[in-house]
Amino acid sequence: MNRIMPGPDQNLESLPNEPQERHEALVDLFGRYIIWMRNWNNESTRRLVENSEFREKLGTILRQPFEDASELSDAECEKAVHLAEASVDAFVKRLLQVLAHRGSDFLYGQNHVVRFRMVMEIVEKENDELVHEEIINRGGTKHFADYWGKWLNRFHDEKTPESTA
Repeated sequence: MNRIMPGPDQNLESLPNEPQERHEALVDLFGRYIIWMRNWNNESTRRLVENSEFREKLGTILRQPFEDASELSDAECEKAVHLAEASVDAFVKRLLQVLAHRGSDFLYGQNHVVRFRMVMEIVEKENDELVHEEIINRGGTKHFADYWGKWLNRFHDEKTPESTA
């Protein structure tokens, strides 16, 4: 599998020095990973619908929706794949909304609420030494979920890994 992931064209020295600009650069890096996974997922869905050899690598239960879609006409199949892609996009947007939430709705008993903190760590590859960490789902110039549209517009054409499904 060819894993052309986001980030190899960047390095620690290329991060902006100003904290808010650095934060936005790291949030965008996270967005590139999200879009990369989205595109990978969408390509895998198409391959599984279009190619029985890919479907045969899946277990029976996991394979069935792709088998069903492969039996549709080309136009119907295209609509089904677009629906699957739209569903993934809606899920990601909702996940980002949950991750951005500050915790007034997610009750945990009567006196507490739940919220999530996403910490991006940059570590030395050789020795796992932490060189920078950033809470990326708070403190941005936008609500965390509102980056989704920006990421779709900026990164949707980036290369994704070749997938066997």
